[in-house]
Amino acid sequence: MNQRSVKVSRRAAIGRIASAFSVLLIPRPLLASRDPFPHPDPREGISSDKVIATADLGTKSKSVIEAYDAARANPAIFDGLYCVCECDKNMGHRSLLGCYESRQAVGCHSCREQAQLIVKLLKNGDDLAAIRKAFDEKWG
Repeated sequence: MNQRSVKVSRRAAIGRIASAFSVLLIPRPLLASRDPFPHPDPREGISSDKVIATADLGTKSKSVIEAYDAARANPAIFDGLYCVCECDKNMGHRSLLGCYESRQAVGCHSCREQAQLIVKLLKNGDDLAAIRKAFDEKWG
């Protein structure tokens, strides 16, 4: 039997072993940690007056109507959340509420998905802090 011999320097072997163990030794939260979104504080006295009315949405899908209804029912929550579609950068929205004060959420699945999560968490009794944490964990 003829076996090939592969020569690896002692330094290279120790480096490979150290690299393999370092992955195991770094705590998992440090590997997966990300900065939280820059969630804005809800504005004092914020209302849903500027959220587009259902009648003005036309014949849209059930998910669109439900998302706008959720924003209308919870303006302070929506105003206290950073929109993960990052419309602040290209549309100037200060929070997720801005998406519902415009027609952004009509065509943006991400905006509607955020509204669905908000509704679910509110039904569970979660507050704004818990919803922010859920956003950061899911999309951050």
